[in-house]
Amino acid sequence: MLRPVRSFALQTPPSSPIVGLSGLDLAPDGSLVVTDGSDASAQLFSADGRLLKVLGRKGSGPGEFQVPLTPRFGPDGRIHVLDFRHNRISVFHPDGRVDREVPLRQLMRATGIEPERGGTYLVSGIRTAADSNTLFRVDADGRVIRGFLPIRHHAPERLRDPGMLDGLRRAVFSLSADGDTAYVALSTADSLWTLDTRSGAYRVTPVGVRGYAPPVAPRPGMLSLREVTEWGKSWTNAAAVISTGGTVAIPFVRGIHLQGDSSTVAVRRPDGTWSSLQDAPVLVRGGHGYFVGVKDPLADTLEVVLFQPRPR
Repeated sequence: MLRPVRSFALQTPPSSPIVGLSGLDLAPDGSLVVTDGSDASAQLFSADGRLLKVLGRKGSGPGEFQVPLTPRFGPDGRIHVLDFRHNRISVFHPDGRVDREVPLRQLMRATGIEPERGGTYLVSGIRTAADSNTLFRVDADGRVIRGFLPIRHHAPERLRDPGMLDGLRRAVFSLSADGDTAYVALSTADSLWTLDTRSGAYRVTPVGVRGYAPPVAPRPGMLSLREVTEWGKSWTNAAAVISTGGTVAIPFVRGIHLQGDSSTVAVRRPDGTWSSLQDAPVLVRGGHGYFVGVKDPLADTLEVVLFQPRPR
């Protein structure tokens, strides 16, 4: 279902390898922007993996990060990076200059962004404890304009939903190339929500991947890190939603971290049929006809692989 067409190593200085991959995006010209949570920076690479610019550094000032996530090329070529700790978006020119900061003060927590045409953003996260929406449209100043998809407390069928899952459940999503459709999953569910970003209407489709294990209630008195880690590996976590050209992929992993352990990837083709890949590559992002993956997120040298969906 996925055909590897090209791979290349990201040429980082030996003194500053990417060891905490927290996000990646692909530009139309093939260049890449990568965020490194361990180094609190974003790095811009050419289409052949040469390092062009380092964007930002650790800190709290303009263009500085604590926990950078989900770097995105905007429609005008500027680069937008969400900082989880500062709860804001930093915007950079392609030459590395800081353009502006977008504070997300009306959201308690933001976990993902997609720049839209016209200067707005779609942001996944939490607004208030009482607001069950999972996606929000915010303006160029960070003010919430509209909420979408009131599914924050959704749980798989037949699961009694313990309160502890509220802290682990997050929405992951991607936008279609025209920006009119958002593909959304919850980390604790085995469904795909397809959202019309203009009207707010949506439909939900069960994924039903082979090997999916729903979350279970944690054992009372479970306190140690080892116990929590093993509990997290007992269920299958939707780590991302990745789309390109109408094909949607959802990597399901065992574990509660960004990439988790070895994954099953559920793939929905443009005709609506589903298939699954076992022991699949680590997929991070889609766009411009490709799925972008990495061979080993923990390797000293990060090797990027571009895949194309195979026709039926």
